[in-house]
Amino acid sequence: MSKVNRILSILLSVLLSLGVFAGCSGDKKADGAGNSNASSADANTLNNGDTGGGAKIANGDVTLKYWLAMNPNITATAKDCSELPMFREMEKQTGVKIEFIHPSQGTAAQQLEQFNIMIASNDLPDMIQWNWNLDFQGGPTKAAQDGIILDLTDKIASGAPNLTALFEKYPIIEKQVKSDEGKIYVFPYVKDNDSTLVWAGPIMRKDWLDDLGLALPETMDDWTNILTAFKNEKGATAPLTFMDSSLDWSPCFYGAYGISRTFYVDVDDGKAKYGPYQAAYKDVLTALKKWFDDGLLDPDFATQNATAQDAKITSGQSGAFVTSVGGGMGRYLTTMETENPKFDLVGVTPPVLKKGEQSKYGHRDYQYPGSGSVAITTQCENVDVAVKWLDYCYSEKGQLIFNYGVENESYVMADGKPQFTELVTKNPDGLPLVSVLARYSNIPGLGPYMPIEDAANAMYPYQQQIEAKNAWNKVKSSGAFPPVSLTTEESQKLGTIMNEVKTYVDEMYLKFVMGQEPLSNFDQYIQTLKGMDIEEAIQIQQAALDRYNKR
Repeated sequence: MSKVNRILSILLSVLLSLGVFAGCSGDKKADGAGNSNASSADANTLNNGDTGGGAKIANGDVTLKYWLAMNPNITATAKDCSELPMFREMEKQTGVKIEFIHPSQGTAAQQLEQFNIMIASNDLPDMIQWNWNLDFQGGPTKAAQDGIILDLTDKIASGAPNLTALFEKYPIIEKQVKSDEGKIYVFPYVKDNDSTLVWAGPIMRKDWLDDLGLALPETMDDWTNILTAFKNEKGATAPLTFMDSSLDWSPCFYGAYGISRTFYVDVDDGKAKYGPYQAAYKDVLTALKKWFDDGLLDPDFATQNATAQDAKITSGQSGAFVTSVGGGMGRYLTTMETENPKFDLVGVTPPVLKKGEQSKYGHRDYQYPGSGSVAITTQCENVDVAVKWLDYCYSEKGQLIFNYGVENESYVMADGKPQFTELVTKNPDGLPLVSVLARYSNIPGLGPYMPIEDAANAMYPYQQQIEAKNAWNKVKSSGAFPPVSLTTEESQKLGTIMNEVKTYVDEMYLKFVMGQEPLSNFDQYIQTLKGMDIEEAIQIQQAALDRYNKR
């Protein structure tokens, strides 16, 4: 292929990727339970490859360019990741200098645009951290075919002992990272413990429940009764509030009816399905509409932003909501400690229809969620150094740096285990915990490593947060898709179908719930989806799932 034709091919791929759709590969979260019996890593059970105790990778004479979107929690204390103590420690230990290239802060769509511009320019750094599965049309396989990134299969087998050891310890992670053809294109961000696999779900005001003498809800009817009490007895004007997008990653109410909100893998038959195309979707809409009609569901749920949601929760307008355990639950508990000392929250197990049942679907990540993966580009002139540097991140010392930071500064070893110092736990500058962790470790972010459970739990200083994650974990499955690989043709076709489908589904969802469209028209809605080729989209997802299951 001539250089001109190669560039044209890349440009075409990039233009197509601008149409990447939210539902291309379904919900990215899924249940990893039962896939591995290995316990979560701690300081004594890290990978047994190169521990990083030997010779340095380089002597300060090699600089690698590393493109990644900077974690927003970092921006309060640093302009560039090179300023962070953890990366200075990485340079000290490896002898490799890293020159970071950050896209400007913005929305996910804006960062995607900047990524696409970089790819189209054909002026690539040595390494790119990205969600190659979801945010590149055709996935990493197509990126390699286009000459953008390298096939790392052989390089990892021969020169990445730590990642290889991790794959041997967690075969399910290797399965998720590999392509359908058995190729490895990235150094992955991976996780294998409940502290990182589960991080969002439904929450209620525990102090209100206690005041009213109400037990935690189990069923949808329980939810109705509690929300009614919040409205009538506590004066809540929006008893249940959430940003509608939060139901994408925590389909807690959908699971009661045996479906998920987008594409999912049926826990009973293992088949690919699309929640809004199932008959049970009408039951979900009926339940939400009743809550809306009765003044139990926030009338602004479809359009409100995080600021509006925060105001309702902290002012007592709402007593139940759906959010994350750290940036949501933890932040509210901290905010209200002085404003209202009685304020208390509790995580609630996703509801069912009958007591004693278990919700089919809730929130749970796969061990390899796809995000935060690092690929080496074809323009890298020091591939072996890049491979060794990335592999070092999975070594014992590398894991300690990524999880805890700098020894005798942000952590110390006590009885053979790392412990954060007061620099982190009681920051003298008064920095929020998440900002300190983002400065001294990679815990709040992504990248080529595996979070250690104890370090991850440091993000959650409240016992309510730990208990919430335990409650949210009591579901049969997330139901969501594993990290499947779509061919370029599948990705393009699925994107075309789902761009139209999602627009229609979102529109009709609001009309049904808000009463602008009678539920008696549900069958007509289903026929419209059928005419939009939703069944072909499901078939594409099923084909990708079948290939994944054969890996």
